[in-house]
Amino acid sequence: MLEVAPKKRKWERGLLFLLIFVIVGVTGRIYFIQQDLHKQEQLRYELMILRSAVNTYKIVEKKTPASLLNLFSETYTLPGTDNQQYYARQMTVENGGQVLDPFGHPYKFEPETGWISSSTRKYAAW
Repeated sequence: MLEVAPKKRKWERGLLFLLIFVIVGVTGRIYFIQQDLHKQEQLRYELMILRSAVNTYKIVEKKTPASLLNLFSETYTLPGTDNQQYYARQMTVENGGQVLDPFGHPYKFEPETGWISSSTRKYAAW
């Protein structure tokens, strides 16, 4: 004897659709939160690298760099070695010559003080 599966009621189909919609929404939200946390961690790391590079530049050159691009174009040599090293490297630089943070906004640099911060509104105080 051939058995036929019972038809689903409309409310069951609606509930199934709602459940799928909620699962996709929650999964998407978790993904975007993770992306934001990853960019925050990368921003902390890049700020640490850039600020350290500015401090090294101040010690070696006895002045603050005129712009962040000086950190990527000028080199220094440690005493007792022949190796020339850049003050900073491996950052995203826009065609206009601005160094970009992980959120795609340029870093702000104050040549008078040597302070670097992000121009991304939420992270400007870091």
